[in-house]
Amino acid sequence: MIRLVTAPTVEPLTLIAAKLYLKVDTADDDVLITEQIKAVRQDVETILGCSLITQTWDYYQDFFTDPIVPNLYPIQSVSWVKYQDDDNVTQTVTATDYNLFINSIPAQIKPVSTATWTTAGDYPAAVNVRLVTGFGAAAADIPDLETILRAMKLILGDVYENRENVQPSHSTVKLIPACAKNILMSLRSYQ
Repeated sequence: MIRLVTAPTVEPLTLIAAKLYLKVDTADDDVLITEQIKAVRQDVETILGCSLITQTWDYYQDFFTDPIVPNLYPIQSVSWVKYQDDDNVTQTVTATDYNLFINSIPAQIKPVSTATWTTAGDYPAAVNVRLVTGFGAAAADIPDLETILRAMKLILGDVYENRENVQPSHSTVKLIPACAKNILMSLRSYQ
């Protein structure tokens, strides 16, 4: 289970670039287009299976595994590893007792050779790992940015023109135009 803690502070596609692509000259739809940009980025991240811009997530599992393999990509860092002990008290694993291996896909978190994971209490989501994900804090950090932006613009154009069918915060991958989906699927092979 994962939960978003901190959303990206910027979007890869700017409002100015989006309005230029959509040929919108007024500010009347700025709020709508901004909401749609966010929804489109989320759909692109779902298709690509990665976080584009830096964001923070909590990853949960019921017990410790060796290694812990969060289903998030790319991982920049681990903020903490916490767990509920047998008395349902939150404990924090010392940061020097584990390593993050980001060169493997998916990334892995393993105890150092002189440590082992402790036993978490028998509770749902007893282990919590806070992770910073994404390629970086700026759009320029995203590999294949121009290709991703091209797909985002195609999706945005469709969502903007057909807004009665798709609400800004409720767009779904099923409704993405085939041409944009093909562009994005071609990028999945890099991961």
